[in-house]
Amino acid sequence: MFGYVKPVRCKLDDKSWEQYRAAYCGLCHTLAARFGFFARFIVNYDFTFLSVLLFSLDTQETGLNTTRKTCVASPFCKKCVCVQTRAFELAADASMVLFWWKLKDAVWDKSFFMGLPFRFLCLFFRRAYQKAYHNLPQFSDLVRGCIFELQTLEKERVASLDRPADTFARILAALSKLCPSQSQIQAEEMLYHLGRFIYLIDAWDDLAVDFSHRRYNPIVERFSLSSKELPSDMKTELEQTLCHSIHAAEIAFEQLDCTALRSLLKNVINPGLFAVMREVSAGKSAKKEKE
Repeated sequence: MFGYVKPVRCKLDDKSWEQYRAAYCGLCHTLAARFGFFARFIVNYDFTFLSVLLFSLDTQETGLNTTRKTCVASPFCKKCVCVQTRAFELAADASMVLFWWKLKDAVWDKSFFMGLPFRFLCLFFRRAYQKAYHNLPQFSDLVRGCIFELQTLEKERVASLDRPADTFARILAALSKLCPSQSQIQAEEMLYHLGRFIYLIDAWDDLAVDFSHRRYNPIVERFSLSSKELPSDMKTELEQTLCHSIHAAEIAFEQLDCTALRSLLKNVINPGLFAVMREVSAGKSAKKEKE
């Protein structure tokens, strides 16, 4: 997955940080319970944020319900883990759907031999995806359509930041359908801009590698780059675009009626997204989870 949507630890109190860690572990345990042991390895920051968001919108409680469990990462010492809830189940299903189509996209993009590991993973996770599809058929169909649309844009090598970013953003915006009905409009707006940010920051993070391998990258095409270095004026324009998405997501979030873990969710958006942008701008990869 991507792994850009994460909190800034130094600006969180200890209780909120422990709640976030419990949510991360809770999503991991939920994935394993729903799709088998190996599904836990697709856990990521982005869907931890979605889990907390769904939980916050679906309850009047002030915090997550937790228990202590052992796990693969800590077999001898129990860790604080969020109790499995509907919010975490929905996030796990959506996570599996996106992971599956990310694998399929990798199969189509790579040569036969380079794509063999991804073909194997598609076979391995096929039953898990079928279960996730059964739980979220409309979301799965939308993801499929957007992936095909992105492939078309990449083959055409469109010189636009907005068109591919919009296509990807619609995937995350569709997750708003998992939210309570009274929150869907604001959640859709927030998740759309969050998706737009993720797509563009990922393109910036991968700029040097994509340029070296002559792979499609919307930033390379938009600015007609002749080297993997982004000139300062173009960097400023890209940062302004990313800042607009962050501010739009923040405004939409402020309109959401969520009380549980609100400070944690707000931290992820601002300063979290700004911190990620600064890391990428400085040439430091902010992406922890690579495919």
